[in-house]
Amino acid sequence: MQRKTAHLDIRVEPELVERIDAWRRTQRVVPSRSAAIVHMIEDYLERDAPHTERGAPLSPVIWPSPGQIFRERG
Repeated sequence: MQRKTAHLDIRVEPELVERIDAWRRTQRVVPSRSAAIVHMIEDYLERDAPHTERGAPLSPVIWPSPGQIFRERG
C-alpha cells in the first residue's frame, strides 16, 4: 500500500520565518514556505544528520520542555 502525504501544522518563532523567507528570496524561482521547509529538511537529512542512511530512523533527540525554554529566556 502506498503511503499518503502528511499534513504537519507547526508554529515557529518570527525570527525563523524571517530566515526561511530570506533563503527563499535567494532562489531563482521563489518556492512557497512549505516547499522551502521540505527542501531544507530533506537537505539536512541527506547531508548533516549524524550517521543516517536514507530511510533509516533518526537517533532520538532530547528536546527541552516548554518550561525549560521559558526559564532560559527569563
